[in-house]
Amino acid sequence: MFTCLWDFKLDSIKAGFAMADGENVNDNAQVNLQVHPQPQPQLQVHPQQQPQVHPQPQQQLQVHPQPQQLQLQPQQQLHIQPQQQLQVQPQQQLHVQPEFQLQSQPVRDLPGLLRAVTSIRGAAGTTNTERSAMSAENQQWLMNALGELCCPSDDVQLMKQALALLEVEMGREKEESRSRAKNEEDEDVEEWDERVQRQERALDTLLEITEVVDNSRDFCKLGGMNVVFTGPLLSLAPSLRHRAAELVAICAQNEPMVQSCVLSLGGLQTLLDLVDKDTNEVVRVKALLAVSCIVRESEVALHEFVEKDGCSLLLRSLQNESPRLRAKAAFLVHCLLRSRPHLQEDFIAMGTVQQLGMMLQDFHEPSHEHIAGALCCLASHPMGLAGCQESALGLQHALRSRISELGTNDQFQEEKEFCEHLMEIFAADSPSNGAMDR
Repeated sequence: MFTCLWDFKLDSIKAGFAMADGENVNDNAQVNLQVHPQPQPQLQVHPQQQPQVHPQPQQQLQVHPQPQQLQLQPQQQLHIQPQQQLQVQPQQQLHVQPEFQLQSQPVRDLPGLLRAVTSIRGAAGTTNTERSAMSAENQQWLMNALGELCCPSDDVQLMKQALALLEVEMGREKEESRSRAKNEEDEDVEEWDERVQRQERALDTLLEITEVVDNSRDFCKLGGMNVVFTGPLLSLAPSLRHRAAELVAICAQNEPMVQSCVLSLGGLQTLLDLVDKDTNEVVRVKALLAVSCIVRESEVALHEFVEKDGCSLLLRSLQNESPRLRAKAAFLVHCLLRSRPHLQEDFIAMGTVQQLGMMLQDFHEPSHEHIAGALCCLASHPMGLAGCQESALGLQHALRSRISELGTNDQFQEEKEFCEHLMEIFAADSPSNGAMDR
């Protein structure tokens, strides 16, 4: 390297002398042109380093477009979330809820057992038709329920306990009723209220148990009716009287043995007195319900009812200010006229046609359905038809107005049919009906 530099300097010096001497320097100039390109190794180094550095962004372009995020996110949404919703939630609904419902529902009869068992399907969902094995808890509950139905000794024991409590409490009340003063001390009033509440709970228990037909018969065999008619039905507490009357109604409905038991105790007269004279509306309504359950299905009871002037009692009840009592009385009148046509003359003689015709023209109420039905029964008798056609009564005009008022309301469809049937009866008798109101 030093040799080249030295030669380069010598050539430069010679060229300078030659120019000074006026010599031709073309050949020497070639040396300069050949020597100057020596920096070419520098030009070759820089381009080689730049091409190797600048392509680095290509690595970035290759990394970013890779669809790693697009592949991972859909997989998490599709596979994880639906599995949690489908597997966890239905299992909790199918296995947990039905067990709670079965264990919490009391069962006293076969319909109650059926409702309790079918509640499992309702809790699990109606669309699931697959059968699954019953859990051990539900199996034990079902076996206990069937055992209670097959051995109803528990209900008998409950009835005995309730009747014993009523006998004791009513005995104490009878002893204290004679010496009870109007202004009592607070302690005596509180004690009396507690005794009434205990008797209310006992009667509520009997009301629930005697809904089963067999239990109502067992109730009479245990002397329950005797306790009711000598105790709570004559109590000073209205809450005990109306519960006792309802208990008689439940037991006597469609049960000839119970109906005979009530008649043998003179219970029909007691109930009629409550309907006619009691000052409590609920007591009068429940007592009339009991009378209805006894006399509608028993010829012996109906005969006694007529002898005790029960028909007049019903007409007085129709004039009572209580809508509930009027509805119960109208229902019983309609039932008796429909099932016992021989009673039509008795009711007609008491002015029932005129009374019912005037009531039908009052403001509309639930009792009007049975009033219209009773008028249809009375109109089937010649004397009753003549009474319905009296111009002073104005029944035909009232029927037209009532039919228009009821319109197409499905709630009053039966009442409307009774009114239309009455109009048909009047139309069929129109040739001989010169006195009918126009």
